[in-house]
Amino acid sequence: MKLYGRYASPYVRRVAVTLTHLGLPYEQVVISSVTDPEGVRKINPLGKVPLLALDDGTDLVDSTAILDYVLGDMKPDTDLLPASGPARRDIVQMCTIATTVLEKAIYGIYETSKRPEEKYHLPVRDDMHVQVRNGLGMLQARAAGDGPWLNGTHMTLADITVACMWAFLQRVTPALADAQAFPALQRLGAHCASLPIFRACTPEA
Repeated sequence: MKLYGRYASPYVRRVAVTLTHLGLPYEQVVISSVTDPEGVRKINPLGKVPLLALDDGTDLVDSTAILDYVLGDMKPDTDLLPASGPARRDIVQMCTIATTVLEKAIYGIYETSKRPEEKYHLPVRDDMHVQVRNGLGMLQARAAGDGPWLNGTHMTLADITVACMWAFLQRVTPALADAQAFPALQRLGAHCASLPIFRACTPEA
């Protein structure tokens, strides 16, 4: 099994941390849609990572679809994501908020990194930042309970996803990842960063 992408991508990293936690061995193929878009399009015409190449020749794209397969077919008996019920719905919702925050943050970055300066439209970037902060506020409210985890008892896919999101924001757009404004997310991120499964998937420089 091969995982294409760099751990610097929070989408790739959340898949990698999940596979590592579950003890599912994989080979990382380091490739970036930022520095090598043509190379990525050769393996995935959509031009995005992660891509998980299964041993039977099947290629899976998009972190959500990959994790749905991993937790539904490869390792269905795990406490990362219940098979059904309110707990599953809650975890999926938190993952969706976190990945949406990532999308908005990246769109905001692209507004000033992918366009020539005379074509910057800063109101778009600023609106993305508002949506990022709103999403972080929603997650902060969930992370403010007792214990290190979002659900208060054990690590789930939501914790992995939110921790990868938070680490990415701190590295790439630290002004949005304000530890004083979102102390519970800072606490969760710091706790996860100390765990071997996260250290094994440390983002590349």
